Parts: sequence; C-alpha cells; structure tokens
Amino acid sequence: MGISDQHGYWLARLGREQPNLRAAMEFCLTEPGEAETALRLAVTLPRLSWRARGLFSEGRRWLDRALAQTTAPTALRARALMVNSQLAFWQGDTAAGMRLLDQTEELARHLDASVVLAYAAFLRGLAALHADDLAVAIETLSRAWTTLSGVPDRDLDPGLDLRFNVLLTLGSAAALAGDYERASACVQEMLAIVEPRGEGLDRSFALRVGALIAWLRGDLRQATEQNLECLRLKQTCGSDDRYGMALCLELLAWITADQQRHQRVAILLGAANALWSDVGASIASYRHLVGHHDACERQIRDALGDAAFADAFGNGQSLALDDMLTYALEERRDTTPPPREDASAPLTRREQQVAELIADGLSNKEIAARLVIARRTAEGHVERILQKLGFTSRAQIAAWVTVRRNRG
Repeated sequence: MGISDQHGYWLARLGREQPNLRAAMEFCLTEPGEAETALRLAVTLPRLSWRARGLFSEGRRWLDRALAQTTAPTALRARALMVNSQLAFWQGDTAAGMRLLDQTEELARHLDASVVLAYAAFLRGLAALHADDLAVAIETLSRAWTTLSGVPDRDLDPGLDLRFNVLLTLGSAAALAGDYERASACVQEMLAIVEPRGEGLDRSFALRVGALIAWLRGDLRQATEQNLECLRLKQTCGSDDRYGMALCLELLAWITADQQRHQRVAILLGAANALWSDVGASIASYRHLVGHHDACERQIRDALGDAAFADAFGNGQSLALDDMLTYALEERRDTTPPPREDASAPLTRREQQVAELIADGLSNKEIAARLVIARRTAEGHVERILQKLGFTSRAQIAAWVTVRRNRG
C-alpha cells in the first residue's frame, strides 16, 4: 500500500489490529516452515505503520528473527533487509542501518534488482541527511531520482512509494543546504503526486518541507501556516503519526522562537521531547536538525532563565497528545460534556454509519468516497450529527461511538 488518501485510516486500523499482528508474527516464527510468511508480513506492512507509533524496535526485532530463519538469497529477503535498514536509520541507529544496507545492495546486485538498488541509493541519501552531510545527501538522492526516472510505474512497489520518498528527503536536504529553488521544486512535485489522492497524511509531509523552506527564508507567517496545516492533517487523518508530529512541534518551536514567544517555545520543546521519547528516538540522533534545536533551546534558556525554562519544558512534557495538538494549534480545549446515550434525537441509519466512520478516523472526503456520496452530503450528515447530539467537535462524536461500541 502506498501513501494515499486512505493511508491515515489504514494506519489507524493497523494500530487497532496490532495485537493480532503480533500473534500472527509469533505463530509464523515458531511454527516450522512459516518463517517466510512472517518475513512477507513484516515487509508488506506500510513503513509508516512502524514509524508513526514509534515501533522501530519492535519492527526490527520481528525482521531480525525472520531474516535469521530465512537465509535464501531472494527478492523478498532483499526487501526485508531494506526495510530493516530504514527502521534503523529512522531510529537514529546509523551503524546498524549501514550494515543492513550493505547486505541489501550486495543481494540486489546478485539478483540484478534495479529498483532495490534505487531504494538503497535513497536510503544512503537518507543516512547522509541524518548525518548532516548535505552535499552527499543531495548527490545520492539526485542519482536515485535519475535512476527512477527510467523505471516504469508498473515495476515499482506501491508500498514503497519511492518517488515520493526521494523527493521528500531531497527537498529537506536542499532546503537545509540553502538551495531553496530546488527544495521548492521538490515540494511542488510532491504536491502534484499527492493531489489526486486527496488532502491526507501524504499532503502533510510535503507541507512540512514547505514550512521548513519558509522558515529558513525568514517568512515566519507562511512557515507557521504550513506547519500548522501539516499538524491539522495529521490530527484529522487519524494516523497517530507521532514521529511526524514531533518533527512539526520541533519546527514550530524554532519558528516561535523567532517570534520571541519564549514560554510557548519552551512548552513546545517539552511536548516534542515527550513525543520523541514515545517513538523511541531522540532529536540528538538527527544531526541535520539537532543544531537548530540546540540553538533554539539556548536562546530560550537565556531569555527565561534555567528555572523558568525547566518549568515550562516540564509542562510541555506532561501534556497528553490531544492537549499538545490543541496547544500547538492554539485552539480552545472543548470541555462540553457528552449528552446521555438515550438522547431524544436518535441518529438515522446513514448518520450512524457516518458517525462510525468518523470514529475510525476518516475525513469528510474519505467518508464520501466510502459511502459513494457527494462530499457536501457527507458534510451535511456531520453537521446534523453534531446538532442532534449537542456536540461541537468530531472528537466528541468519536468518543460517543466508542462508548456505544464498548457497551456492545
């Protein structure tokens, strides 16, 4: 599965199915003759299902066990080595990532697997970016892009969405290197790729790079707008992309520091730190970002003093995820209590369907596609549900549905 308008929905669903996935993996790895099935399952899952909720270590453990039991030099093994390498890079374990990448390339050459070699070039570019070697990152990613330009779409695995990932990483590297024209061209190309898919998780990745470019160019208004829109998309698509949210909160803190809102910056840094811990990573592992992070923290410590900074930072760390997003978006927290379940205005069958889909994390556009109705019709259903139940937010609808499901 590639990045698509339904990606947020499927990531949320995979999150709910995680216990079943674990049981399936454990069965395959302990049942004779089933290890290859475990390897295929681990490789088939979207990369972001491991990244979004910070399951780097878990994903790597499953892959390590499956790879140890399936040693045949197959294309499946090459893909599994590649996925394991990417998880290591995302976690900041560069040494392990490079070892796995070397094995990937050796096997890919043996198999004459050009697409795997292109993905390996992408991963080398990603590793160079994380090491803050921007020149090598740009050169390597450009080479991967050139290779991909000659590969027909039918030969690309949609689950890897390789063209989009190369553009995403190249755009970030070019922006940090000061090549804003090239970085902006990458963003525009990403948006062109995702536009037919709708405004979901895929669009949020492009907007974050756009926000980074705007901040580096000193356009704080545009940087803020694009970064907050990125956060809103992550919130509404239901993907629980905590890794991506941590990146957004980091960037928002840097932008806000330039606006001289010192206490707010310290709270945002604390919130970002909590998310980094949640996903089992650290900003210190990303050398292309940690310099900006450290400069921001020094600026705010000098402005507030150590004690006040520590207090605000701690407040940010203690926020629940929903409260972090509410604070970052500068929205008022909805405290309206839910109505009794036996409300006098029951939902129609169609409204109940829409409410269930809201609880599953679908946007209005996604609901319209699922039910084969116009988007405006879906929006009308949502408005009537809010009115009938006395709610003011989709989150309240989701909570109401969850209570009813639990009562069964």
